[in-house]
Amino acid sequence: MTENNYNIRAAEAGADLKYITQSWLYSYQQSPEMNQPGLINDDYFGYQHKMIDDIIPRASAAGSAYMCYEDAGKHLFRGYLIAEPYVGLPVVHWMQVKKGSKRQGVATAMLNRFYTDFGYVKGQNLVYTHSSKDLLQGWASKRAKKDWSCVYLPWFKTTLAKHGCTECGTRSWEA
Repeated sequence: MTENNYNIRAAEAGADLKYITQSWLYSYQQSPEMNQPGLINDDYFGYQHKMIDDIIPRASAAGSAYMCYEDAGKHLFRGYLIAEPYVGLPVVHWMQVKKGSKRQGVATAMLNRFYTDFGYVKGQNLVYTHSSKDLLQGWASKRAKKDWSCVYLPWFKTTLAKHGCTECGTRSWEA
């Protein structure tokens, strides 16, 4: 499907999700939120990998994991968006646009697609759960925060996670 002359499709299992996971892990490690003294690489990768491994399947199942790609081929990525529809509230967990595609409307096109697919209206709050230097300079900048009504709620990334035991799938209040 094309959104404002951008090719946008659902992220596919396999190469897409592997690419998203790896780029998210390495980009987020350099974020202001995670770039702090004393953070040990092994701790970061273990913790964040568990977080991503929970978020991406939920976004994929909901149909809110998007890839924006070049006309030349569906695996020539321009960017991706991992979002989650949540009871009348759009939630964006992570969005990344490749360096050569920044400031060309890629992020806006993916957000428009997410809003269209789930019936959101521009102007209602958009929650984002992960921050990065690129994100703050891009679509979460002052102008974008005003245009998209962005609200940064980092704790929301765990609020949406399944409660209880991850191994057996029971919820703590059902056990």
